[in-house]
Amino acid sequence: IHRNPRGSWFEVFPSLSTEARALCLLVAIGTVLRLIGLGTAPLWLDEALSWNFASHTLAQIWSWAPTLDTANPPLYYTMLHAWLLLGDSAASLRLLSVLASVAVIPVIFALGKVIGGPRLGLLAALLATISPIAVRYAQEARTYALLLLAATLVMWSLARLIAQPDAASQPIGAGLRQIVRSVTTNGAGPRRSRSLDSAWLIYILAAASALLLHDTAFLLLVGANVVVVLWLTTTPSQNNRAFLRNWCVAQFAVILLALPWLPGFLQQTHEVQANFWIPFPTASLILQTAYELLASRTFITVPVGAQWVVAGTIGAALVGLAITGLWALRTSRKWLLLVVVLMGFAPAAEVAISVLRPLLLGRTLIWTTVPLELAFAAGLLWLRPGLVRGVALSTVIMVSGWGLWNYLTIPQKEAWDQTAAYIANHATAGDGVLFGSASTRVPFDYYFRTSGKVLDEGGLPRDMPTNQYQEEMMRPSDEATVRALASAHPRVWLVWSTHAAFTDPSGLIPTSIAQVDDLVAAVPFTGGVELYLYVRRGAGSTLGPPSAAP
Repeated sequence: IHRNPRGSWFEVFPSLSTEARALCLLVAIGTVLRLIGLGTAPLWLDEALSWNFASHTLAQIWSWAPTLDTANPPLYYTMLHAWLLLGDSAASLRLLSVLASVAVIPVIFALGKVIGGPRLGLLAALLATISPIAVRYAQEARTYALLLLAATLVMWSLARLIAQPDAASQPIGAGLRQIVRSVTTNGAGPRRSRSLDSAWLIYILAAASALLLHDTAFLLLVGANVVVVLWLTTTPSQNNRAFLRNWCVAQFAVILLALPWLPGFLQQTHEVQANFWIPFPTASLILQTAYELLASRTFITVPVGAQWVVAGTIGAALVGLAITGLWALRTSRKWLLLVVVLMGFAPAAEVAISVLRPLLLGRTLIWTTVPLELAFAAGLLWLRPGLVRGVALSTVIMVSGWGLWNYLTIPQKEAWDQTAAYIANHATAGDGVLFGSASTRVPFDYYFRTSGKVLDEGGLPRDMPTNQYQEEMMRPSDEATVRALASAHPRVWLVWSTHAAFTDPSGLIPTSIAQVDDLVAAVPFTGGVELYLYVRRGAGSTLGPPSAAP
């Protein structure tokens, strides 16, 4: 290592270019941001379900995947299954997502560099580094950080192919064949062909991975095909037919790799059509989803009456910056097409599909923040004079910093650790634990398993099967079952959460228990989790006065 007498950080590694050092700095900052408090917040329901699913054997994961989850293929759970060898603490479970999210930073730099040079790449990488939504899902044991990485790799490889259409029109594998020939004949193979073979390979593997990470990733593939078709039809060239041939071969390879999941995809699609928790889109929900992608979590500390004003002001400013970036990209039709289509097609498609079957969900669109960040970066570079650009960049950084601060400092996740600890400290022999939503038994058990206590637990109206994620709706015909379960114990703990609003919207469970037991205590926790203690009528309790039932 070279020791510069002036001590400049940028002089420590003189062999690296300035842009490489800047990128290393961004990666370091992004890593720190994604590791802050990684294991502090408890696992929420979906993360605990990830742990539960990944704990099965690989054969079970792949055979049960269509019923274990409603929209997630088995690839993430397969990777997490192997990751569990490092431990299953909250921090360990989330570390896989951290690594994927950090890897996005150099890839988006490479993507931006292909489109507009190193300055665009570095600005886009900076925005990805401090993106609140990227940091948020980097700290969740769910598939979304890996989906973001796979999608960014798809965009990068697509950009490389479009940037060099002549080389991309050579038969796939030509570079590899020339390398073999050069080795056997002591010759030299062309580097351009070899590099685009790698672009085709990255595209195929990343696209197939995206399809195996989340069912909605098919919108990414459709968007990529729209980009290619529009580009080819608006850019006449004698190589178009050869490029299209290669493109079709790549699509076939992607489909072939993802084909084993097709029956599972169709089954999950059927389940979503039959019953899903996402509401039908309203104008308010569409705006909230758009704002989540633009500036996640920036207004949650603002008084309710001013939230729409603040969100509207920030949103309008960011939309204006994105439009400025698109204007700056107008001189290159292919890059304008790539950014516009990949940024707007999937959200528009989710809204359109949601008219028939609700599908719109911000986190499934996390990868659309990549072209959005490219548009922001292009807009910032276009602004003149330098003072205006500096003010705009500072504003974007402050907005992102605000969202990051809110995410890292304001508890939002369900406090299953505290819930399990409370019951472990206050439960007595013979107590029963009932769950208003059967699935919430999973995060509770994740923390309660360390207590050493054994209590009779049961999901309502009945437990979920081991091999499928199926929560039954509470019906009046189930009330007798609930009363029987409550009567079987001198004291019953009812674990209630916001998820029970979907399975028991009428509150039949607490009403049924109250017919045979007395409510003697209620304890609220962060994230909408509540505990209610019921005892046999007239027995009393020392835990305090009763509170309102759910």
